[in-house]
Amino acid sequence: MLLLRREVERKKLLPGDAEGNPIRETMNREELIKDLKVISTLLEELAGRTEQKLKENRKIRGLLKLPRTVHNKARITNYIKNGTQ
Repeated sequence: MLLLRREVERKKLLPGDAEGNPIRETMNREELIKDLKVISTLLEELAGRTEQKLKENRKIRGLLKLPRTVHNKARITNYIKNGTQ
């Protein structure tokens, strides 16, 4: 393993320090902050959409629990078909 590392360093495929440890690139702070903001925005949108879906599902479950009458069947059909009551 040690021979392989020396060979790689000699060919300059992996830059290393004096002790043979590979040198890591430092993170660009501005890019990191930008990426974190994008992730935060995406998570907020996901949470909002999930909450909306839960509300819709609760409404449909409420409609499904109504007594089975022609009027209620029409309400359920219209709600599912149009997305409104």
